[in-house]
Amino acid sequence: MAISTFVMNYRSLGHSACRSMPGHPRFSKPDIIKHRFQVCCCRARLSPCVGPVKLEHMEEGGRGLLASENINPGQTILVALPLVHIQQPPGYSPSPKQLLPSLLNFEDCSHLSPNDTQEQDVAALRQRARLHAYEQLYSGGGSGLLQLSSINDLATLSCSPKNTAAPRSSDPQPAGTTSRSASASAAARARALLKAQLNAYAEPYQDVALASLHGHVLRAHVGIWPAHALLNHSCSPNACTLVVGGTGGDRADGEDDRAWKMVVRAARSISAGEEVTITYAGAHASSPLPVRRAALQAAFGFRCDCDRCLVEQDYHDDGSSGFGPASMTTYRELQKLRPQLADALDKGDKRAAARVADKLEELHSTSQEVLSGVEDEDDAGVLACSLQLPILELAAMLLSSSQSSHTHNGCVPQQEQQQQQQTEKAKFKSKQQSKAKGFGSFKPSPHPAQLQDTFQGLSLLTINARRLELMAQVAPASAAAVELSARQASLAEQQLDPEQVRAVQASCCELHTVRYGADVSEVDLQRLVAANKSNHGLVEALAQAEFEAA
Repeated sequence: MAISTFVMNYRSLGHSACRSMPGHPRFSKPDIIKHRFQVCCCRARLSPCVGPVKLEHMEEGGRGLLASENINPGQTILVALPLVHIQQPPGYSPSPKQLLPSLLNFEDCSHLSPNDTQEQDVAALRQRARLHAYEQLYSGGGSGLLQLSSINDLATLSCSPKNTAAPRSSDPQPAGTTSRSASASAAARARALLKAQLNAYAEPYQDVALASLHGHVLRAHVGIWPAHALLNHSCSPNACTLVVGGTGGDRADGEDDRAWKMVVRAARSISAGEEVTITYAGAHASSPLPVRRAALQAAFGFRCDCDRCLVEQDYHDDGSSGFGPASMTTYRELQKLRPQLADALDKGDKRAAARVADKLEELHSTSQEVLSGVEDEDDAGVLACSLQLPILELAAMLLSSSQSSHTHNGCVPQQEQQQQQQTEKAKFKSKQQSKAKGFGSFKPSPHPAQLQDTFQGLSLLTINARRLELMAQVAPASAAAVELSARQASLAEQQLDPEQVRAVQASCCELHTVRYGADVSEVDLQRLVAANKSNHGLVEALAQAEFEAA
């Protein structure tokens, strides 16, 4: 499917999301005929589930979900329904503040108890009491944990408008209560806003391949999935999230009788007793430590001290390593280079693109020097996530543009294509030999010598392979990772021999299985891979737009 056709099928994603894609036409701002929010209530007939996890108090305070048994990659950990959910047209940035009106209605339920018999609808009453337990859980009260019979109470927690209706304005009010009511209303608003900010999950776009597979209209959305909100953050998470649901066909009103389910799966092997974590970092997943910590502090009110942060902190504090200054310099320079490169590619300005390439090579050489001085292999892999991954993303954009402009109707001259294939085969064989010496398929090599000192002579396959290794640490089985793996398979089919192609395809299918589930059928798996191949970098362009917005 042509990229222009694909984008138009998903209704005006906007020029900012697509302008960095080589050869991609400009698109106008989203043309929204009907712009309104849709507050979706989940349906009781959907069946959420909770996998092998248990809710525990953590030693450092708070609570978290721990694996009750060994969990394999791709195994489903949680399927939860939303307490409240709002859809928007694609290209918009959904905010937790938009959930405030619905959450304010929930405040009126806080005094109710499951033992109260004053209301006829006992089922609705018990639902409200569980909602009260949810509120206590996130206000820091330990009693909320005791009131939940299991995590399933939160996984199934949902409220329909009739169960969360605010008091009628016609109800009589005692004299002299106006000021007290206003004060209580302000307090309720503050509590609801705090809960929304800390517990909401928002996406500027759905999983593109999954939406394409099910014929859903692409939507931005924000919601609160109480059971999902139990999961703590790590900058190197072991689980991934996927929101399943959406609007079918071309229905402009956004109505749909399918709930937007939150699915959490293991992104790597998780041992019994290990905490299950996801990332809250979003577009800052590969940002340097000070930037990443500041973003998490501003959005969620905590300082992250996960394993990755502590490793980076050690090298920041060690002035002799040069890591701290190098990572921040790289971050600031890339902030300038991203729009310059996007503009150069958009205008076809080869000189401007060459200047960006020179600067990228300089930054990459510096990163190589820093990493070569790190003796611990695992530490070097961790540091590369924030020091090299952002550089490689722009390098890949450059090489994609170069290949696109160098081909004619998608074909490389035969002699050059044969030379390129021989080079790729040699590099692939060298990479496989390195893995045989002990490097796992997702473990970054400690000193990535395969990247050389510059980007000249490096193929897109080589750079993307390194990107996938690093993304497996900071954004495992993310939408961007599976889309990149699908593009790798497409490139391999053009440049490698059949045996090597099969190896790349197997890695691609393995990553798709982790994201979309170990029980996904072979037919659906191949359709998802094909959908990600046809995206032509759309997911990456959307992620780039999200980063620029952040």
